[in-house]
Amino acid sequence: MIKNRSICKFANSDASIGTERLSARTDMPAARPDLTFYVLVCLAAFALATGLATLVGWWAKVPRLTDWIGHGISMFPNTAVAGACTGVALLLVTFRNRACFLIAGCLAIFVAALGAETKVESAKGKV
Repeated sequence: MIKNRSICKFANSDASIGTERLSARTDMPAARPDLTFYVLVCLAAFALATGLATLVGWWAKVPRLTDWIGHGISMFPNTAVAGACTGVALLLVTFRNRACFLIAGCLAIFVAALGAETKVESAKGKV
């Protein structure tokens, strides 16, 4: 038997309902995003754009889009896919809902698996 009834009152109160949302305060307007939010969005968009540009370069056979510096070392398509997936995952995280977090997590697992597969290929000497 629970001796302290205040704990039970709190568990049944409206405060416990707010735990399912990211913010329990619905009466206040959303805070203005700070600088780190804008930096995150810009870097995520950059990762997505660079990955997509490299994939377009491979598809259209435009070496300038795969070798940006011009040294003859092109970015591989799997690296471009990983960069684009990372950018999408970071952009999804900014929406702050469970479905986006789930998709971002799946993309992160995909990127990690792609990196592990590349590492195994490198260790076997295929690359």
